[in-house]
Amino acid sequence: MEHVAGSGRSAATPLLAAELLIACGLSWSAGLIHVKAGIDHLHEHVLVSAAFGLLAAAQLVWGIALYRRPTRGLLAAGAALSLVVVALWGMSRSAGLPLGPDRWSPEPVGALDSVASADEVVLALLAFLHLRAGPAARGVAPLAAAAGMCLILLSSLLVALGGHAH
Repeated sequence: MEHVAGSGRSAATPLLAAELLIACGLSWSAGLIHVKAGIDHLHEHVLVSAAFGLLAAAQLVWGIALYRRPTRGLLAAGAALSLVVVALWGMSRSAGLPLGPDRWSPEPVGALDSVASADEVVLALLAFLHLRAGPAARGVAPLAAAAGMCLILLSSLLVALGGHAH
């Protein structure tokens, strides 16, 4: 498997590049929010709750996998999954989804689900910037990393305070 350039991972250097570590944290933050969403939706529809649980598991496992062995393919897959989730969230808030107990009924936008989507967008941006690794990417990466750190803190705070997740 090909390691990501600049990931800092080798037998001699066990450190992960800062933006990749932040991407792991964003994935874990979104995953925890989706665990909460699964719990919150358990009384409404078991399949919706299970979908949130599977998404949360995928996000948590992806973050662990990236931490342990970052590869270009893993970064690309995580960015793609994150953007698909954001697209589904946008659809669920604008037109509603074609599945579930409230088909085609838009859900209200909430703080936790908005932050989870922001986590996923910044994760995808960090992955893209790391994969590009050009001068323009190096200029934007510190800003995206700072935004990611703020989102991890905000996600943690909102999960700790409670409230409806999705």
